[in-house]
Amino acid sequence: MRIGTILPTFRETFDEAKDALLAVRAHSIDCAFVYDHFWPMFHPELPAIAAFPALGALSVHAGPVSLGTLVARVGVVDPEVLVREVLTANALNGGHFIAGIGTADKKGAAEYLAYGLGFKDAGSRRAELGYVARRLIDSGIEVWIGGGRKETNDLAREIGATLNLWGATPERIENESRLGAVSWAGNLPEDPILARQLVTELERAGATHAVFAWPGTIDRLVDAAGAREAGSRGPLRMP
Repeated sequence: MRIGTILPTFRETFDEAKDALLAVRAHSIDCAFVYDHFWPMFHPELPAIAAFPALGALSVHAGPVSLGTLVARVGVVDPEVLVREVLTANALNGGHFIAGIGTADKKGAAEYLAYGLGFKDAGSRRAELGYVARRLIDSGIEVWIGGGRKETNDLAREIGATLNLWGATPERIENESRLGAVSWAGNLPEDPILARQLVTELERAGATHAVFAWPGTIDRLVDAAGAREAGSRGPLRMP
């Protein structure tokens, strides 16, 4: 199982995300992601740096670390534009980008409406998601689909994408891993014992990745990553 983090991009500037990525690289954490939000959930008064410009700048510093989105939401830009954004980010990251994409949900609708984007019905958003995901898979890019609803989960299985579940229990991960590839994302417990236990349980449940929101210090992430079974990580891909 690989370990990743979501970089701190809910900030005024790029500096903290870059410093976190440099720490990730120095400690051989496998992958680093950015959110694709206009503001932190439910807090429009707080800042957020833009996902794809940030990824372009981060690629200079990533080296063997895989970069990705978690998740890029359909409907923010035209589907063809989103495909091109990911293709460009993949090229800049040496061909090992992870395209986490999703439909968004009602909790995120306010972001769309605030910028006059409109917010399509769930079926239309899912159709766009399927189109983008297929295009990217056909281009050889690793695709994760942010799941939850059965229809979205079924779509991920149908097209061969990895299903990404936020905060799912190890039991849920184990059940989903019987149907196809599944990755996990969520928060790292503050208690180091619980953090290492979570990593162990997710690995045994069959998660391909465990991706944690940036915990504030690299030491917490490295300590949790150490709970993986010996030899399970495999070599990092070099650019």
